[in-house]
Amino acid sequence: MAMRAPADVAAQSEPLSASDRHSWGVNKGRSSFSMGPYRIDDVAREPVRQTGYSVFGFGNQRVLTGYAYAFSDGSSHREGHCAQEQGKPTTSYSGKLACRCGAPGKDTFTVDIGADAKEGTLTLSGQTYRMSPLHERESGHKSDEPLGYRIDGAQPLGAVELEGRVWTQRGLSEDTRAQLVCMLSGLMLVRPVTYQRPTR
Repeated sequence: MAMRAPADVAAQSEPLSASDRHSWGVNKGRSSFSMGPYRIDDVAREPVRQTGYSVFGFGNQRVLTGYAYAFSDGSSHREGHCAQEQGKPTTSYSGKLACRCGAPGKDTFTVDIGADAKEGTLTLSGQTYRMSPLHERESGHKSDEPLGYRIDGAQPLGAVELEGRVWTQRGLSEDTRAQLVCMLSGLMLVRPVTYQRPTR
C-alpha cells in the first residue's frame, strides 16, 4: 500500500513517480528506473563489510556498504553516492543512510532508516532542511518502518516515498529540482543489508 503524502506537501509540490523499472524488487537492488524527465541507472554496489570504525559515530564493529548511481535529465549528467551503515547484521532496514549528488560536502542528506528512525537533515544550495520520517499509508494504517520522508525548512521543500514517488516544491529552478531528485533517488535504491562472515 502506498504512502499517504502529507496534505501540505502535496498542495505545494509537483509529484513524480518512478516508471520503466528494472529489477525493482527490494532484494534485487532496484537497478534502474525513470522519474519524470530523469533517469537513474548504472547502479554500482560496494560489498557488505564489517569494520571497527563508524562513519556515523555508532561505535565499533559496524556493518557498512554503499552504492553509486548515474542520474541524467537528458542533457546533463550527475553522479549520486550513498553510504549505508547498520548497528548489527540484519535482514531488515536499520541504521543510517547518507547520500550526496555531485561533489563531496555540498548537497547531502543523512537519515535514520528502520523502525527507530528519527529526524535527519538535508543540505541543498547552502540551506539546511529537516527530514522527518512518514509512516502513514493511504489506507490510514501506520507502518513501523518509515515509508518515506518529508523535507521542511520555513515551508515544505518536498517529500520522498521509498517505493517510488517524489514531491518537489513548485517554483524551484530546474537545476535545484534536479539536484534534489538526484539525492532523494538514493533512498529508493537502499536495500536490506546482510553481513556474512567469510568462511575459512
